[in-house]
Amino acid sequence: MVDLWSNALVAVDLPSPYRAGVRAIAPLIVAAFPFGLVYGVAVTQTEIDPWLGAAASGLVLAGAAQLSLLELIDSAWPIAVGTAIVINLRFMLYSPNAGASAAE
Repeated sequence: MVDLWSNALVAVDLPSPYRAGVRAIAPLIVAAFPFGLVYGVAVTQTEIDPWLGAAASGLVLAGAAQLSLLELIDSAWPIAVGTAIVINLRFMLYSPNAGASAAE
């Protein structure tokens, strides 16, 4: 019997920097995957087009902004977009501190 999985894993031996990147991002997947599942279910429960939900997933940074966008998009889309922008603006406040600590 041929073990295809072990052969495939040997064939995809990543160079050291890539392996280090995968190890560094792995803890974030623990939090991001369940939220992605929740967001995907929330998109299917609303009346918006699935393409809009997928686009918001790629364009909107904050999960809270994604969920507020879903909640408000049916009633008043300008308010929904404005709310999502305001929620995402907090990342502008985070970035100077994150940049300073990353430089250390």
